[in-house]
Amino acid sequence: WRRSTAHARRTVLLLTALVAGVAAFPLLRGGYLMGGALRPDALSGTELLRASLPGWLAVGDGTPGRIDALWTLLSPLALVLQPFGGTLGDAAVLLLLGAPVLAGMTAFWAARTLTFSPHVRAVAGLVWAGAGPLVGALSAGHVAGALVHILLPVLAASVLSVWRLPRTRDRIESTAGLGTAALAGIYLAAAAPVMLAVLLLIALVGALRWRRARWLWVVIPAAVVVIPGLEANWRLLFATPGEPFAARPVPLDLLSFFPLTQPNSLPWLGEIAMICAACLVVIAVLALGRARNWQRIRAGWLIAAAGFAWAVASTHVSVARVYDGATALSAPAWSGIGLSVAFGGLWIALVSAGDGLRTDMSGRSFGPVSYTHLRAHETRGN
Repeated sequence: WRRSTAHARRTVLLLTALVAGVAAFPLLRGGYLMGGALRPDALSGTELLRASLPGWLAVGDGTPGRIDALWTLLSPLALVLQPFGGTLGDAAVLLLLGAPVLAGMTAFWAARTLTFSPHVRAVAGLVWAGAGPLVGALSAGHVAGALVHILLPVLAASVLSVWRLPRTRDRIESTAGLGTAALAGIYLAAAAPVMLAVLLLIALVGALRWRRARWLWVVIPAAVVVIPGLEANWRLLFATPGEPFAARPVPLDLLSFFPLTQPNSLPWLGEIAMICAACLVVIAVLALGRARNWQRIRAGWLIAAAGFAWAVASTHVSVARVYDGATALSAPAWSGIGLSVAFGGLWIALVSAGDGLRTDMSGRSFGPVSYTHLRAHETRGN
């Protein structure tokens, strides 16, 4: 089992790295990667930290405000790149280029809380790495959307592992799990402030069910980092760092889990996303017939429904204005955050349905060969 798990992990790593490398090569060959929600930034790691301390933005004559918390949280990566001439812009590009690998590995790690099967975990990692919300975020250069997709499995697995712990092992392991959830929550809320509501819900449910006040630490660090930059404007809860888009996704795009209307550079991605989404939903519907892990499967569907409603609501919330010449256009919130949550719900349902599937099928007979062996076994028994 350990050898199979290690082999599955290497398979996910190699396949996602290969896909990421093939996709990134033509982009990097043309020069600096920019466009969409991604803009170049020449701040070094040291300059970024220095600019994050005061409540004043060095833009033009200066304006009161703060640098987005997400960029400050990326300062460690910018500091690592600084000796090589790297900047915050390079850190953002590096995060986007490595997003498929990171998403595949976090999903593979998180799937262990749902199944022991290395094969199911490998498929889960590859499916999550190729999900429509992540592909859409990469197509748009949306760093926040990609980061949310990478870290959602970490948050889910950390919380689920703590919920499952027996009381005899509650102290140390639950503290570690809650710490992991809190750390992931800081980055999730910085990328999408509306994730504060999700973290608050998790903290309240955990605190009330287990009567442990330390569950509140799941949301407190994220709140301390993110709330000062919201400026008492509820619309900023739905905003994400990066350049906004005036295009509003149509319902068909949301049904395909693809947060873009028409990707400029890769127009065929929409069709592929629709086909993959249809296959995923059909399999998830069939998973409802599984008796094993039925509670988790239905919980996954509830999460999927909530995430899809979140994505639809995002398209009706204006978070910025963009200008096309002299024309001001309203920019809706990035629907990819809700779509990642919705895809995560279906992912939970599929992985839970795949758990123990081969064992269950081995106890049943299918086809003429299996029927022949079954009849022979019955004859010998008689």
